[in-house]
Amino acid sequence: MENASALSARSLQYSFMRRFGCSPMQWQQRERMIRVRERLFLLPPDATITELAYEMGFSTLSALTTLYKRHFGETPIQTIASARFQRIA
Repeated sequence: MENASALSARSLQYSFMRRFGCSPMQWQQRERMIRVRERLFLLPPDATITELAYEMGFSTLSALTTLYKRHFGETPIQTIASARFQRIA
């Protein structure tokens, strides 16, 4: 991000804190979790969460699940169940 923005590491941190209220790493993590959530809502029945975890760059399913629960207060399985229930209702 420093190279792309032409800012020093510290300037980049200050800019992110002012604009987004978090560090660049926290912002990246939040954006990644949003993309995971979007993908979970559209996950085909024959796809697995483990496959999605690997596609999104996680080394294990538990790493994804832990971070996901911290961000959204539910597990990926709960999100999928909710999404499928909403489609039926």
